[in-house]
Amino acid sequence: VNSIKSELVSSSDTDAWANVGTGVEYAEYLEFGTSRMEARPFMRPAYDENLDQITETVKTWAKRQIDGATR
Repeated sequence: VNSIKSELVSSSDTDAWANVGTGVEYAEYLEFGTSRMEARPFMRPAYDENLDQITETVKTWAKRQIDGATR
């Protein structure tokens, strides 16, 4: 969980792209499991637990873009 990073890739007046993930090699095996190991998901639960904050952040960004365009 401590290895999760986010990075704004690009943004413009109409859109923004960000990468969220981890560079840890074994992250996929933890998230989805293997034939020898049960899954121990961390990305999906983090997303689910923060969906309200993510939604509010996107709304705030969109409102700023709209307000800026109308000035």
